[in-house]
Amino acid sequence: MELKITRGEFLKGLQRVQGISEAKGTMPILSYLLMETEEEGITISATDLEIGIRGSYTAEVIREGKITLNARKIFDIVREFPEGDILLKEEKDNLPADQRGSWITILCGNSRFRIASLPPEDFPSIPVYEEEGIIEFESSMLKEMIKKVFFSISTDETRPTLNGALLQAEGEDVYMISTDGYRLTYIKKGLGKPVKGDSLSVIISKKTLVELLKLLEDSHGPTIFSIQKNHAAFRINGLFMISRLIEGEFPNYENLVPMDNNKRLIINRDNLIYALRRVSLLADEKSRMVKFNINKNQLVLVSDSTDAGEAKEEIMAEYQQDEISIGLNARYVLEAVSAMDTDEVCFNLKGTDSSCLITSAQDEDYKCIVMPMRIESTL
Repeated sequence: MELKITRGEFLKGLQRVQGISEAKGTMPILSYLLMETEEEGITISATDLEIGIRGSYTAEVIREGKITLNARKIFDIVREFPEGDILLKEEKDNLPADQRGSWITILCGNSRFRIASLPPEDFPSIPVYEEEGIIEFESSMLKEMIKKVFFSISTDETRPTLNGALLQAEGEDVYMISTDGYRLTYIKKGLGKPVKGDSLSVIISKKTLVELLKLLEDSHGPTIFSIQKNHAAFRINGLFMISRLIEGEFPNYENLVPMDNNKRLIINRDNLIYALRRVSLLADEKSRMVKFNINKNQLVLVSDSTDAGEAKEEIMAEYQQDEISIGLNARYVLEAVSAMDTDEVCFNLKGTDSSCLITSAQDEDYKCIVMPMRIESTL
């Protein structure tokens, strides 16, 4: 194989596979990417056996073929090259007796590198599904949905069904939900047209969502989503990503959404964020609890740590009902509120021991539920 490609085009393809290639995996080939020539350039593929990605890039093909390259090494090399064309050339002469691959010469300006390649036939195959998509997302919509539920995905590996986000679709509506057992985040969006099939309910892993967000950052067109057996596939502007779905039952989140929290506190989002950040500096390092004392048109935030000290801050708010106090994890509240694109947020409350439902004052299709904490001391 021999080809010429611009540094910018090559670097773009290499960046997209860095999070998937396994630098220290048990199979050496998984730390390599596969490069194949095609009619108008090349494809670059990577896989960790759970997630696979393939993208097409413009290049001048001098001699057809396919090679593997250590994903991290080639990325580090190309990143340091100056702007310009890069020539890659495969050489199979003068190989050591124990080497099954080939040598790849890389030229750019006055720089010359020669690195080893593993046999391309050792690279695991990445299936391609050509069926029509079940859902066609606007990329900006899918990116927003992922970002708004990502922070409440569990990292507890003993509960694998919580290590991803639930994607559901029915009619013209699509939902994404995540929970770590202490909080739950829910977002609903309208697609403008019905999904194919009666309904859809799958769990997409956290790592898949991380890699998907990277691909969506530069995308402005549609994202086509489809499933086959136990895999999810995404097609985005010439890129194809496939990942293994998480098997198992996601918790019945509908039963966790409080329906009778009729005490509504409406507060400026930025004022709450800044005040909560300050007060939480003296919250207990383990629990991160801040007490929310809610009075008529006022929220008083209180933190109390035996070792660190005490903090208290008052904020003007809109509230006309009975006084109420509730203990909440400051980080959980900050992450929920920071994800909202609104000037005001609404805390829907029932009592000290009932979960808190946080919504946007302008958009009730985004919800975050935070479980209360036991209040043991006050200022």
